[in-house]
Amino acid sequence: MYDFFNRILNFAPNGSQAYSTSNLIVNFTGTITGNQLASEPKTIAWFNEWINVWCQYLDSYNSTTIIPTWYNTTNITEFPPPDNGYQSFNEYFYRKINMSYRPIT
Repeated sequence: MYDFFNRILNFAPNGSQAYSTSNLIVNFTGTITGNQLASEPKTIAWFNEWINVWCQYLDSYNSTTIIPTWYNTTNITEFPPPDNGYQSFNEYFYRKINMSYRPIT
């Protein structure tokens, strides 16, 4: 299990893997043993630290290589990329909307 969590620290899911990554964690905590382990304060503290490290990676430029795999899941014309491109995986998901496609009424 250590290897699984360690590999994710440098991983950004592509369009077809988005739900499989979270499902692995949900399936783990869905077992009796996994639920007991996930309820322990030391496990919760470790997981919080782990998720913060993963978030740092997803906020980094290194995570941008996977962004093109998401283009087929969105209408990219509604979300024009910044002039200097997306600077992180997370920035792609916090993008500005082209208001001509989504007017406020």
